[in-house]
Amino acid sequence: MLERSDEGKHIISSQTFEELFNIHIVNDDVEQVNTMYKNKATKVRPSNQPCNITGEPPGGRDDWFERDQLRNPYQEPSGRWKEFLIPRFNKEPEGYRLTPERTKAIDCGDLLTDLERDMLMACLLNREGALAFDWTHAGRVQEDVAPPQRIRTVPHEAWQTPGFPVPKALVEVVSTMLRDRIKQGVFEPCDGPYRNPWFLVKKKTPGAYRIINAVVELNRHTIRDANLPPDADAFAENFAGCTVASLIDFFSGYDQIPLALESRDLTAFQTPLGLLRYTTLPQGATNSVAQFCRIIMKILGDLTPSVAISFLDDIGIKGPKTVYDNKEIVPGVRKFVLEHIQAIDKTLERLERAGCAVGAKSKWCYDGMEVVGYVVGSEGRKPVEAKIKKILDWPEPKSATEVRMFLGVCVYYRIWVEKFAQKAEPLYRLLKKDVEFSWTIEQEQAMKSLKENLIKPPTLMPLDYGDTMIVGQIVLGVDASIDGWGAHLGQESGGKRTVARFESGLWNDAEKNYDATKRECRGVLKALRKCRFDLYGIHFVLETDAKVLVAQLNRAATDLPGALVTRWIAWIRLFDFEVRHVKGTAHTAADGLSRRPATLSDVSEEDKEEDIDEWIADQLNNVEDVSTIHNFANFSRSYELDKGYNSESRKIAQYLTSLQRPEGMTSQEFSKFKKRALGFSVREGCLYRNGTRDTPHRKVIDEQQQRTSLIGNLHEAYGHKGVESTFDKVHKLYYWNGMYEDVKRFVKSCPNCQKRQPNVQEEPLHPTWVSTCWQKCGLDIMYMPPDNGYKYLVSLRDDLSGWIEAKPLRNATSQAVAAFIWNVVCRHSVFGKVSVDGGPENKAHVEYFLRKYGIKRVQISAYNSKANGQIERGHRPIADGLAKVMDGKSGWLRHLDAMLFADRVTTHRPTNLTPFYVIYGRHPVLPIETQYSTWRVLDWEKVTSREDLLALRLRQLEMHDLDMEEAVMRKKRYRLDGKARFDKDNNVIDKKITAGDIVLQFDPQSKIDMSRERKLGYRWLGPYRVNKVLPNKSTYILEEMDGTPIDGTYSGARLKKFVKREGEYIPVGGEEEDTGDITEDELEDPLEALLNPRRSERIAQRFTTTEDMIDHIQENQDVTPPTNTNTRVVVEIPAISPSTRRAFPTVLE
Repeated sequence: MLERSDEGKHIISSQTFEELFNIHIVNDDVEQVNTMYKNKATKVRPSNQPCNITGEPPGGRDDWFERDQLRNPYQEPSGRWKEFLIPRFNKEPEGYRLTPERTKAIDCGDLLTDLERDMLMACLLNREGALAFDWTHAGRVQEDVAPPQRIRTVPHEAWQTPGFPVPKALVEVVSTMLRDRIKQGVFEPCDGPYRNPWFLVKKKTPGAYRIINAVVELNRHTIRDANLPPDADAFAENFAGCTVASLIDFFSGYDQIPLALESRDLTAFQTPLGLLRYTTLPQGATNSVAQFCRIIMKILGDLTPSVAISFLDDIGIKGPKTVYDNKEIVPGVRKFVLEHIQAIDKTLERLERAGCAVGAKSKWCYDGMEVVGYVVGSEGRKPVEAKIKKILDWPEPKSATEVRMFLGVCVYYRIWVEKFAQKAEPLYRLLKKDVEFSWTIEQEQAMKSLKENLIKPPTLMPLDYGDTMIVGQIVLGVDASIDGWGAHLGQESGGKRTVARFESGLWNDAEKNYDATKRECRGVLKALRKCRFDLYGIHFVLETDAKVLVAQLNRAATDLPGALVTRWIAWIRLFDFEVRHVKGTAHTAADGLSRRPATLSDVSEEDKEEDIDEWIADQLNNVEDVSTIHNFANFSRSYELDKGYNSESRKIAQYLTSLQRPEGMTSQEFSKFKKRALGFSVREGCLYRNGTRDTPHRKVIDEQQQRTSLIGNLHEAYGHKGVESTFDKVHKLYYWNGMYEDVKRFVKSCPNCQKRQPNVQEEPLHPTWVSTCWQKCGLDIMYMPPDNGYKYLVSLRDDLSGWIEAKPLRNATSQAVAAFIWNVVCRHSVFGKVSVDGGPENKAHVEYFLRKYGIKRVQISAYNSKANGQIERGHRPIADGLAKVMDGKSGWLRHLDAMLFADRVTTHRPTNLTPFYVIYGRHPVLPIETQYSTWRVLDWEKVTSREDLLALRLRQLEMHDLDMEEAVMRKKRYRLDGKARFDKDNNVIDKKITAGDIVLQFDPQSKIDMSRERKLGYRWLGPYRVNKVLPNKSTYILEEMDGTPIDGTYSGARLKKFVKREGEYIPVGGEEEDTGDITEDELEDPLEALLNPRRSERIAQRFTTTEDMIDHIQENQDVTPPTNTNTRVVVEIPAISPSTRRAFPTVLE
């Protein structure tokens, strides 16, 4: 019925439609105000009857993408970005849709550089078949992807629901719209028995309308498709943290999904052009959303959810969550942008091959945008301001009811408000019983504070479940108060913590009566249950300010359910976490949430929540029931265990098979024992530790020898892995207390592992210093490139002054080196001692010369250049200086003298003086000073007599003496500081090596020689025994295990202690290994046994005192002591090894 009002407006009024759709349309010069939503009373529910269901899958081919690749192969790649983008396969000419004008209108963010935008446009140009700018570009999903969709209904009679007349002012507009849709193939004429009402909804574009088919009757008879659309909150959360993202919008998405021929009549509606019906999915139909989402998920395929996620007719394309430090793949194109453009390329390719098209409203490459009501970006997500405008515009409440309404809306956004309860407390105070309503400035400020927090809410960042070493640890903070509990879930990385959500709850009357410890444990229980879908199956950190709870959770999990708190802890331990104590002052977020008063949402949640104690008890009782059933039904009734079990294990087995209390056990002891025993089971004479979530049932091993054998087999059979890997293998199969320490000791004492370990520890430095020049020198030979037949450079440096002497050599012989030393002695006098390495050029003639003139020769250990560091470090500046002077050419010989002079006149850092000054007592006059005078030459020009010369020399010598004292102290401080830095910065041996220790020696060739033959060889040689430790040095003299001395000295940096297993003897040479027991022959002839070094220590353990040993020897050797008490018994013992001497120092006097 169409009437005209007094104001000239066309008013459509139909009681049927008013009741059915709550429609009220006002026309004013072809303007229309309407809504496409029904109120709750007019909604109908679809049928849940499983009628006409064949059980067939939805249809379509799984290989649709590959088939289209064969039909439409890729073209030859071209263009600037061909190596980064998927080639074009559309056969239409380039630019047939994406014209230059449309390219300028593409909506992309300000994030892109010019080159990145150029790459994006190249990508869109290749995929322009998936872009739609008008109805002629609209796509249709191919049948390979999904066949035309059917509307399944229950048996029914056809319906003809009356429609409403079209306003006369809109008849032409509507007719034009209908004809266009018929041309587009969305509508078609029909002659079926069905007729549905329809109406118009005004679009945002002026003069544009949307035709809505009111399919209420159709929905009433439709069989429900239970496929659910994505959750809007989860969809938005996926894009929180992305540095760049895109949101593409389908071009009339439903119109791209064909409707099956047999279902089209169901959508018919009466129009000015006659009875028409849909050929595509109708809007408003019960199953349209489910069918559309299913097809889009299939099109995206394996791109979901890592690359692209769909939400109805929107597809979000995710970008990386890092900018890779803005690293550029090519100049002007950053890596994270390139990865996102390639993700866009992959998504559009699948849409284009499926026959779909996206519209011009799509947003490309934004670093922050609105997604389903949230603003998402690299910092996280927060509500769109327009969504919370209702709260911001809320007027001042006039009653407690209005305050409750305001808080009820605010609580909906409480996950964005930290310490919500503290800020809202003045408002909650008005809701208490028997409190008179009084709105004061305190309540006004509280309301204002909540509004301000919602104006600028914190961004929430979703949890990243990647590698915790990279993305950071997940943290759940929990706190409990007298009123309730609070928690915050977030992630911590690089010292920065992000929040994913806040949670809280209230105690019931019984829980309020718990003591503080129980409340803290209960709070953790409820927080974990609330967040279990976020936390189950991952490792996280649990933070609490309750020290008692930390101790309870860190205790060994040996108690099974019994007491109330024990049951809670048993369920809490189903999660994988480490507990961390934090101070209460630093635990404000969880603490604030725990103290907030009740809200309507809390009461609603508590009413809906099942009894948590019953739920946990059911799960934990199942564990007890299974254990009891196994004990009685499947396990042996006898408690007799196999040999090798201790008395405690036998008690447990007896109880599990008989359920009788062990004798002599009090009720309190039995209660603890029963809880422990329920953690075990008996099967076929063996005791097993019951399994957990992470481990199966494990056999209990009590015998030490068997434990060692098991560890050895699992360690050696699996490639001699480390402690953690070996423990993991043993722990999954067997059980005993102290297993980790046993595994650690075994692996640490494995000879093969010790010999193969790559790490080398450093000995602490032993700095030395001298008080005069030429008291100590360092001598070394440096290999040089050939120059006029000279291939070596021998150098000697004074330890205190740093003065260097050097000479080129044709051959590195001891005779040439000795001649060089004689030359230095003749010019600088005999020095105290000289440090050399063990090379042949430092022996023979050199040894003879030094011995002749009383110079002490100190030979450093092999591969220990630090011991001669003064001269070794001095090579570098000489070599570097010669290389720079020669400018890469040959001829170092002619520059050698100048380089030595430069070294001598350069300040020596340890003394802060030049070597020249330290030796001669005056500063050198440089060649440049003869041309341009300096203060050093002025005083000498005034010298006219011998008296003036002596006075000037005396002044120099006096200054030199003072400077030398300071130089000696500086040198000492410098080396002590160097020792402190070295010991701090290096892996220094923590336990000193002493005489008699068994050690391994590092083989330096394992680092130098990387040939195939040595690749799998041992890195450590030995074992050897330390014969002597040189005092005040990191130098040792070694011997073989049989006492044979080893030539040379060894630096402590090449040695490490050999860890020997208890009760194990290492055979020497070809000696055969025995059982380790003392034989009768050894006791009868102990002297012969003592000659064997492997038995000497064992024989020593047989006798408690030396006197017992002597008495036993006398008895068995038929030796009668003389009557003269001053006469000693002397037993001739040939060739006793050092190890035997150490075992019997008194016996072998």
